Amino acid sequence: MLRARLREKIALLVAQENRCTYCVSAHTMRGKRMGMTDEELTLTREAGDADPHDDAVLRLTREIVRTGGRVGDEELARARAANVTDAELAEIVAHVALNTLSNYFNHLAQPDLDFPEVAV
Repeated sequence: MLRARLREKIALLVAQENRCTYCVSAHTMRGKRMGMTDEELTLTREAGDADPHDDAVLRLTREIVRTGGRVGDEELARARAANVTDAELAEIVAHVALNTLSNYFNHLAQPDLDFPEVAV
């Protein structure tokens, strides 16, 4: 099971990739509350992380979003080399799907921000 902090990073990255201002703003605020630095949040939005495992998870997440899940063998091998497990692969896809649903709903609903806006 992915740690809460990494799940939050996935949510932020998916929101960035889907250009959802509401969700980027919300997950940035939540990330800060979890102790993430501005630099860490910026790196997350670029699909990077100082930890090799988390970096592989974020790069794979971005690839899943960008390809609709059609990840190439090389990218998948890179994730496995960083010890991303089959269970984590399944969880990553689930988080991408759930967060994409949330992003798309917010695109449609256009809710007012009730926290500081972060530009995408």
